[in-house]
Amino acid sequence: DENLKWRSSNATQVISATSTPMRFTIASTTASELVALGKFDKASTITKTACNIVGGTSVTYQLVYGGDISAAGTNVYGASQVESNTATGTERFAPHLANVAPSAGNWLWATTSAVSGTVRYFHCEVFSKINP
Repeated sequence: DENLKWRSSNATQVISATSTPMRFTIASTTASELVALGKFDKASTITKTACNIVGGTSVTYQLVYGGDISAAGTNVYGASQVESNTATGTERFAPHLANVAPSAGNWLWATTSAVSGTVRYFHCEVFSKINP
């Protein structure tokens, strides 16, 4: 059990374990990428995303989860996002994360639909915690 439990007064406290972030880097990014990031072993909650680009001006992308990578899936943000931050990247938390509850067995993947300039690298990390 990945959850930590302890007794405090008359209540049991439960903290969910945080999983290792799923990460990807796409070199020479194009407007038609499809990259599988990983699979959720257990029902989870996505807590944060962090993305950035190196080179170019921007990348339009989606982070999606679902049972079938060839299907539409559920967009974590609810709509496509544009990453244009080359210095520090962009971290997104709720309310910028619209759909954050992948089920056990769901895949997480990234797609791109537009690129401006010559993007050498597009990188994202997706942080989640396992639901109690």
